[in-house]
Amino acid sequence: MHRLDSPANGTDRCWRWLVFAGLTLLTCIASAAVPAATTDGSEVPRHALESRALIEPEKVLAQLPAEIAAARASGDQTNLALLLLAEANACRVVADWLCQRRASADAATAGRAAERPLLIARGKILESRALIGLQDYTRAEQLLAEAQTQLDLEPSTELSADVLLGFSSLSYALGKHQLAADYARQGLQLLGPKDGAGLQARLHRNYARSIAQLGDTATAQSALEAGILAAQRVDDPKLVAELHLESARLANKMGDVAAQRRHSSEVLALADRLKNSQLFGQAHESLGLSAIQAGDFVVARSEFAAAVASFKGLGLSRDELRATQRLLRLLLDQRASADVMGPLLRRSFDLGEDVAQRDRTQAADDFETRLQYARQQLDIMRLESDARLAEERNRLLDAETRLSRWVTGLSVVTLLVFMVLLALQLRARRRLERVLGKLRSSELRAAELLRLSKGMVLLHDLDGRIDLLNPAAAQALLVPVDTGSLGNLRDHIAPVDTEVLSRYLATLRESGEASEVLQITPRGGETRLIRIDGRVAPNSADRPYVIGNAADITIETREADALREQTLHDPLTGCYNRRYLDTFATTATADSNWAVINIDLDGFKQVNDRHGHEHGDAVLRDVAEFIGKRLRENDALVRVGGDEFLIVLANATPTTLQSLLARLQTDMETAPCRFSLGSAQREGSEDLQQTIVRADAQMYARRRQARAGVGASEPASRAAPP
Repeated sequence: MHRLDSPANGTDRCWRWLVFAGLTLLTCIASAAVPAATTDGSEVPRHALESRALIEPEKVLAQLPAEIAAARASGDQTNLALLLLAEANACRVVADWLCQRRASADAATAGRAAERPLLIARGKILESRALIGLQDYTRAEQLLAEAQTQLDLEPSTELSADVLLGFSSLSYALGKHQLAADYARQGLQLLGPKDGAGLQARLHRNYARSIAQLGDTATAQSALEAGILAAQRVDDPKLVAELHLESARLANKMGDVAAQRRHSSEVLALADRLKNSQLFGQAHESLGLSAIQAGDFVVARSEFAAAVASFKGLGLSRDELRATQRLLRLLLDQRASADVMGPLLRRSFDLGEDVAQRDRTQAADDFETRLQYARQQLDIMRLESDARLAEERNRLLDAETRLSRWVTGLSVVTLLVFMVLLALQLRARRRLERVLGKLRSSELRAAELLRLSKGMVLLHDLDGRIDLLNPAAAQALLVPVDTGSLGNLRDHIAPVDTEVLSRYLATLRESGEASEVLQITPRGGETRLIRIDGRVAPNSADRPYVIGNAADITIETREADALREQTLHDPLTGCYNRRYLDTFATTATADSNWAVINIDLDGFKQVNDRHGHEHGDAVLRDVAEFIGKRLRENDALVRVGGDEFLIVLANATPTTLQSLLARLQTDMETAPCRFSLGSAQREGSEDLQQTIVRADAQMYARRRQARAGVGASEPASRAAPP
């Protein structure tokens, strides 16, 4: 993480202040015609529309295109940069991160054309905030470091504090709460009592939420109160909403339901004023948490559903996943039906996979960026070493030339010259050894970075031969890292996945990147499911190699399969439920020859009325066991209603169907409960439901005939009541 408290040389500081004084004078002259607004004591130049954007972002966004076009046409790069910064802040207020990122990047470009370091720094700071909102933390950190570099050219206390605010937000997003609090405190120490009221309020907010995460709620509450006092000096509804939101979260931690509702309602009103969907979602989520604490689960369910909708509209997967999981936990506690929870569970799984994929992609990009940085540093060290050696070599050659001119007449001095030359050579060798030592140290740091990575990382060529494994990947494959040959990916996968691996390698050759799920069978270990994401390394055309990132998804896959299997079974009898019929119909082919037998228990209602539902449930289980023992292995018994069962015979001939019907009729006397049967064989290309309807009609026809000839039967349960 970038640090701003390193000591600076006194002479450099003098030069910097001289440059700053000159640039400040030029700034005053160049920006005399540009409208500015600094109502909160800010020293930073701003366009008047930027202050208005905090209150009326939609109107400002509608007005800005014409203003920006006029500035571009006139070639006034300073005014253009200020207008683009106003646009970026308007986009920030309505939580349009892509718009904020584009406008702030254009502002930095215009500031560079105008040779205004402060405007460049502001553009990079605003772009980093957009990237934090988009969860691109690596690039956000780089932009904050670049902004501080611009501030070294033209110092600004307020913007330096703004950079610290950015690092605080970035640290908080990464879960480093103590570091986030330290950066916020450093930013507050830089500012004077009257400097940048809005910035002071944001720093207090960041400090409060970080300290609250560390358990110090009293200090957090004091910091929020100080932030609210600072916010009163500037008209910034979004900032006020953020402070109320943090106050609501702190009230939730302290169990103060009334305060949480009050602050959340304030956020909701400000979100409606600003048309900010992210604030809508955060306010509804906070109201849902307060409703849970108050025991009002109906309101909590409604609020969480509204939060999910708001986050989904913005594409904020991580926030939507958090709100969805809270809604699922509430529904689970209320024992909601599967029809209600099913879509939410599927959405939760999809969001979890999306967030995990983003995290894996981010980890891969971060690793590649750090690896490239290490290589660049290594190249720089090599070039510096070569330059020093060349300089030393030229100097020694000059010395030898001068000595050779005197050697004929100064034979007595020859020994001294030789000793001097030897001393020079020894010094050059020591310098070379120091350079080589630094080179080895850099290589060791790169290797240590790879070793300490918790993710599975491997390098392989386009034929699957493994060149390198980090410890996590080696442990997954049960391969010693120091072995002479790491072999090929084909040596570690299950035979059934040979075609999948071939497809993965072919895709890498065609498009340069690929992703597949492979079954890994380590020597002496159990089969695991590994998702591997590979990308051909850039600038490796002479010998292409692939940087692979892998993750073990065995447990997640097994849990998903188990959950899917549970949804197909009746919890009482263990038979399949109606969902199995949809699965069977989907997987059946056009020429499948199935048959069905409809079974309806006779007089089962009277069994329940006379002996109770517990006995009725026992009869249903016994009937299911009785029928199941008479089926083939690939036949399926489905409970389609209370006392109705359906046998689905896959690939059944008429002989197979009649044989099973005869067996059931013969054994009916030993069944736990008498039953009526109806059957049908598939005709032509009819679907499964049509076959079931015909079997059902046959069963009811037979029952009517039996009643007409014999009369109503007595309840037929053969088991004594408990």
